[in-house]
Amino acid sequence: MSQPAWIFAFVLVSCAREGSQSSASSAKRVATDGSSVNWLMFHGDRFRSGWNPAEWILTPSAVAAGNFGKLWDTGRLDLDPSGNPPHFYASPLYVDVVTMTTPDLRGLPFHVVIAASTAGYVYAINAFAANGIPPGRILWSTYLGRPAGGGDGVSWGVLGTPAIDLNTIPPTVYVAGDLSNPRQRNWWVFGIDLTNGAILPGWPLPVNDGTAGMAAPPGIQQNGPTRFQDTGTMAQRGGLNISWDSSTLYVPFGGYNDTAAGFLVAIDTGAVSGRAPSIVSAFASSRSGTASEANGGLWSSGGPAIDENGVVYATTGNDLTVRGAAANYWGESLLAWAPGLPLQLVGTYTPWNHCQMDRADTDLAGGAPVIFGVDPNQTSTPNLIAFGGKQGLAYLVDRDHMPGGLVSRPPCHENPSDIDRPLDPTASPADGSLFGPDVYSWYRSEDGSNQPRRGPLDVFGPYHESCMNSNFARARSTPAYLQGTDGSTYIFFTGSTKTGTCSTTSTWPSVARVKVQLPVDPTLPSYLRIDAVDQTLIFESPSSPVVSSNGPDITSAIIWVIEPHRKRDESLQGPYPPSLIAISAQDMTPLSILYTSSPADFAYAGGKYNSVVVANGNVFTGTDRVTAFGLRQ
Repeated sequence: MSQPAWIFAFVLVSCAREGSQSSASSAKRVATDGSSVNWLMFHGDRFRSGWNPAEWILTPSAVAAGNFGKLWDTGRLDLDPSGNPPHFYASPLYVDVVTMTTPDLRGLPFHVVIAASTAGYVYAINAFAANGIPPGRILWSTYLGRPAGGGDGVSWGVLGTPAIDLNTIPPTVYVAGDLSNPRQRNWWVFGIDLTNGAILPGWPLPVNDGTAGMAAPPGIQQNGPTRFQDTGTMAQRGGLNISWDSSTLYVPFGGYNDTAAGFLVAIDTGAVSGRAPSIVSAFASSRSGTASEANGGLWSSGGPAIDENGVVYATTGNDLTVRGAAANYWGESLLAWAPGLPLQLVGTYTPWNHCQMDRADTDLAGGAPVIFGVDPNQTSTPNLIAFGGKQGLAYLVDRDHMPGGLVSRPPCHENPSDIDRPLDPTASPADGSLFGPDVYSWYRSEDGSNQPRRGPLDVFGPYHESCMNSNFARARSTPAYLQGTDGSTYIFFTGSTKTGTCSTTSTWPSVARVKVQLPVDPTLPSYLRIDAVDQTLIFESPSSPVVSSNGPDITSAIIWVIEPHRKRDESLQGPYPPSLIAISAQDMTPLSILYTSSPADFAYAGGKYNSVVVANGNVFTGTDRVTAFGLRQ
C-alpha cells in the first residue's frame, strides 16, 4: 500500500548514502519491505525519531514466544589506563554495510555496531557472522586518550553518542571525549575513518575557552561574552548531530553541578568547504561573562535535533539566578537555530513556569526533542516538535510558529514566596505550547475562582514545582515517535513517577503512549493527550525508548527500554545488571511485557539514559560490553 506524502516517518532507511537534502525528503516515506537500516546517531537519525519501521523479524508474537534472548556479547571491553571498567553512556550505532580497509579485512563487507566507551575507546564490532568471522568480534578499535572526567562512581571519557556520516569520503565517525594523555586535557572532537578506525587528518579539535569561549577568535562566539569553563566543569553528554549537507557537526555542552553556561558548538567538517576541520561558531545559552553558574546547559543525552529544512533544535537547563526576562539568557527553553553559519537564533519556546523551574533545578534539558509532521489537511500545525523534561511533562510546539521572542524569555509567572501555589498557564504571561481542552486540578485560575485550568500535559507525576532535581526528577529521556498507516501519530515517553510530590520512591507508570490529537476543525492546532500508560513497571533512570515495527503498523510495534535499576545519584561502580525490556506498543493498558532480560544476561552496569539499537532482527545494547539479543531459533 502506498503511503500519503504527509506520512512523515523521519527515519533514514533504504538509503545507502544518507545525508543529502534529497534523502531528507525520501526519508519521509515509510519502508515496509524489510529494507536495511542504518542507525547513525542518537535515536537513529537527525530528527531523533527513535523509530525503526523496517523490523519485520522482531514482531510482538515472535519476541513473546520464548525463543528471544541473548545471542552473544563481546566480553568486557578495554579498561581505562587506571584499571576502571568501561561503561556505555553513549548509545551504540549500527551501519548495515561497511567495506573494511584494515590490512587484514581489506575489501570485505560487514554489518557493524559502533560503540564508544567511557574508557576512551571506539569500536567497530561485527554484528552478524560474515566472511568467516563470528558476531561479536572486534573489527577495529581506536584508543582516543586517557579519560579525564568522572561521575556516578566511574571514569568518564566519552559520554555523548557519536554521529556517523556515510556521505563523506571516507565515511566518518564523529565522537567527543574528555581526554588527556597523549594530549593536554580538553574536550576533544574526533573524526574517525569508519572503515579502519584511523583518526582522520585535521582531527581531533580541542573545545575550550580559546576555541569556543570568550577567548575564541572574533566572530566565533554568538550571544557572548561567555566563558567556556574548564574541561572538568563542562559536560558533553548530548548526542552529536550533522547537517544534511555534511558540512557542519553540532556538539552540545552543559555544565556539571550547575557551574557553567551551555554551548552549541558548530564545526566545519571540511567535507564541503575542503578546508581543515575547525570550530566556526559557538552559541552560548547565556551572556554570563566569566561567572561559573548554571545558565541553560545543553546536556540532554539526546542532543540537538535537525528538521527537514536544516533548522537545529535543542532544549536547555536551568538558570540558578532566576533572571526571568533578562535579555540573552536562555535557560529552560527550546531554542531553534537557522541552517548555516554562524549560529543564528530563529525561534524559541519557554514554558510559562520557567522561573519556578529555575528555582527548583527542573531542567527542561532533561529531555531532548523529537521532530515529526502530521497531515496538513487536518490541522493548522502540521510541523511539530515534542519533548519532555525533569518535571515529567510532555510538550508539543508548532515549529512553523515558535511562540517565544528572540531577545528574552517571558517575564516570570510565579509567586516567589510559594512556588508550589497552583497557577494558570493560560494567564498572562501565558504558555505558548500546544495543549488541548482538558483542564487539570494542578493548574488553577488566578481570577479568584480557583477553577482547574488547561496546560501542558503531566505524564509522570505527581505535578509539583519544587522537588524536581536529583532523585526527585520525573524524567530524563528523549521520546520516540511512530506514525500509523492511518496517520495516527504516537509519542512514547519513559520516566519515573513518584509516590508523592517530594518523594524519591518510584512507582508506575514508567511508560506512556501519548497521541497527537488532530482537531475536528482543521483550522485549529494539534495537541497531546495520554492514550495509554503502563500499570506495572517501576523505573528509576530509564533509557530513552526505541520503537521498532514492521511498517507503519502499531500492532507490530515494540517499545524497547533499558532500565539500569539505579537512581540518578547512585553509583554505577559494581555488578548492577540492567534490564532490557520489550513492551507491546499497542497493548499497554493492561501492559503486555513481551520480554525481560535475566540478571545473568548482563554481568555489569552500563550507563544512564542511553538507548538500544534494533536492526535486522537483533537488539544491540552497551554495558561494560556490547550484547546482542534476538531469536535463538
